[in-house]
Amino acid sequence: MPTEIVLSLESMDSQFFSDLKEGRKISDEIILTRKIRYFKEAVGIPWLEEIVIEISKKISVEQALVDLALNMIANWLYDRIKNANADVKIDGENVKDQDSIKRKLKNKIRSVEYYQAEFSLPNLSKEELLKSARTLSDRSVVFNNRQLPFPENTTSDSEYIDGLIKVEVQIADKEVMKLYNEGKAIYARPEIDARHLQFLKKILFIRLILSSDIPTIPEEWVLLKKSNS
Repeated sequence: MPTEIVLSLESMDSQFFSDLKEGRKISDEIILTRKIRYFKEAVGIPWLEEIVIEISKKISVEQALVDLALNMIANWLYDRIKNANADVKIDGENVKDQDSIKRKLKNKIRSVEYYQAEFSLPNLSKEELLKSARTLSDRSVVFNNRQLPFPENTTSDSEYIDGLIKVEVQIADKEVMKLYNEGKAIYARPEIDARHLQFLKKILFIRLILSSDIPTIPEEWVLLKKSNS
């Protein structure tokens, strides 16, 4: 499985973040895959962004290669931090050199797995499915009534294709991964915001629900499957 690192970065220098773009390659096997910018609440408050850096499966299988990747990421970040026009904090602390950045990276490393789910949702029209499909992207995930940490566990790339809403699911939760890898069935269904439907007459998906229990209404659920990507 690939390895991910999630970092919170803050600085008064908004230009510092301009080079941290989704899809930015640090190397062929290391990519900045996601970025979330949090809006400033007032003047004088630092800009805050959360970035996700992914180390490919090819590297993740060997610890020595992971260590080399961490060095590369630390150097890449430090080159940008030292040229910033204001202090940059990682997870709330100032960093002074590559070694301090690497220590941060080691503490934030995690393994993730990717799954997919396909929903037909027969009670919704094709037009409703087309309009609503992408609202299931970048949503939180609940497992057995437990809210999983976001964005470590999230949905992505939700699209309407061939009569189905197809969504990719990123999971970092060890219990979900363990149960699935042991052969336990994991069921999935999207949750609709009923208030949004009532007042605005639009379908809005607000999160993905997962369960290891056999559903009481089977037609509302589908089996979660490992992603082929």
